[in-house]
Parts: sequence; structure tokens; C-alpha cells
Amino acid sequence: QENVIIEVFDIFGIEKSIIINEDELEESYLKLQKVFHPDKFLNLTDKEKKISNVYSSKINELYKSLKNNTKRIDLILEKEGHKIKEIQDTYKNSEILEEIMDIQEEFMLAGDNNKNLVKKKIKKLIHNILIDTEKLYKNKSYDLVSKNNIKLSYLEKILKS
Repeated sequence: QENVIIEVFDIFGIEKSIIINEDELEESYLKLQKVFHPDKFLNLTDKEKKISNVYSSKINELYKSLKNNTKRIDLILEKEGHKIKEIQDTYKNSEILEEIMDIQEEFMLAGDNNKNLVKKKIKKLIHNILIDTEKLYKNKSYDLVSKNNIKLSYLEKILKS
């Protein structure tokens, strides 16, 4: 049996892009799960059940990766043969580090009333970075795509805190 490399975006029938249509992704995910979910294989052989479990798990894993901005960008960069920058690379870039620390400090110091305002500001920043990253990707500026992805990672972590 030979290994077949399948493009993640093709599995879900969506365009390989930094910004995706999450409704299309979810619709495709649900269709795939209707086909491969282990509950559909209850009356079949153990081997077929095992295969179903593997496929269903892989579909779940890929869905979560595509739904997550930073993981999706990492997938795209990997497919383009670009080395993924590690978080520790941020410490070498004082500009990114300073920007993130300022936003994090603003968030931490915001009172309950202002936290939502800061969250809105962060969501807008994320949106703008995604738009910028899409343009950079189309221009094959992978180093800058990777740099933006590090910013995204930090901003999304701040939102979750």
C-alpha cells in the first residue's frame, strides 16, 4: 500500500487560503462525518470499524487545524516548504514582542467594563492581520506570513485569557 499525500483543503473541498469560509468548512466537515463516523459502521467487521475510527479521528483533527487561524497558516506554510517560525523566535524580534506586551498589558489592566472594548480591539487587529497575511501569502512573502502568524498566536491567546 503506497502513501498518498492528500491536500487538507481538498479533503474539505475549500480553497487553500489564509481566510476561509468557516460555514463551508463546517458543512463539509459534517458531510464527511456522516460518511465516516464510527456509528455508521456498527454492523460491520472490526477491521472496517477500526478504519472508520482512524478516518473519523483524522477528519476531526484536520477540521480543528483548519478552523484555527494559526494552525491553518502553519499548514499552508509547511505545504509551501517554508520553515515554521517558533514562538521563541519572537524574543529575537523586539518589535513584535513590544507590540504584544503593550496589548497584553492593556488587556490585563482594563477593568471589567473596558475588557470588552479591548477584546473588540484585539478582534479587529486579528481581522486586519488575517487580511494582510492573505495578501502576503499571495505574494509568496512567507517570512512575513510567518511573522504575522506569531502575532496572531499571541493575540488569540490574549483573547482566550
